[in-house]
Amino acid sequence: MVQKRSIPLAILLSLITFGIYYLYWFVCVTNDTNRLGKTKTASGGMAILRAILTCGIYTYYWSYMTGKKMGEIDGSGSGAGLCLILAIFCLGFIVPILAQSTLNNAAEKTANKQENASIEKEWKSA
Repeated sequence: MVQKRSIPLAILLSLITFGIYYLYWFVCVTNDTNRLGKTKTASGGMAILRAILTCGIYTYYWSYMTGKKMGEIDGSGSGAGLCLILAIFCLGFIVPILAQSTLNNAAEKTANKQENASIEKEWKSA
């Protein structure tokens, strides 16, 4: 199950730790979007490694694919173009924020479905 994370807290921790928390968050977002999306890409650790080895070029691909997976998760189509444009214009740090928002919505929907199922089960047993 995907963990719901506070976006403002993740941004604050990224600033306080001078980007170290951002790397952890990047890995978590990548792994969670892989878990929920139909399209699979490299794991979070491999994505960080590829970004380092390609001097950041891999992040353009990562942004595009993350946008594609976000569209698959929330069913709204593809946000891949927007995410790629953000990365091209040096706003790629916004992509994990958008992805986390999508993941939080998916986690909330899953929790609501589980809660409704347990309520239905109680009603049937009563």
